Amino acid sequence: MCYGASLRGDSPSLVELKATTESPITIIVITPTSKSLSYNLDTNTSVDTLKEKLQTDTGTPPDQQRILFGSKALQSGETLGFYGIRSGSRLTFVISLR
Repeated sequence: MCYGASLRGDSPSLVELKATTESPITIIVITPTSKSLSYNLDTNTSVDTLKEKLQTDTGTPPDQQRILFGSKALQSGETLGFYGIRSGSRLTFVISLR
């Protein structure tokens, strides 16, 4: 994990260490046919990137994909880390017919 220091406020003695969230993770995505797909990503990977990988592996266009983690549907424009997805997390992929 990388750390960076930044000064906060007027006080140069107050230093905040921020950890970047570029940690490698392995996630499992369960497809509509109950197949398990494993992906090696990182927490900064976008939901859009995951959908592109799913399209490559399943042929389903991103606009027809719905990815669930727990009770939440992952939204385009967010990262996996935003949802608290960590290594070993299991996501569910369902097809959204419009």
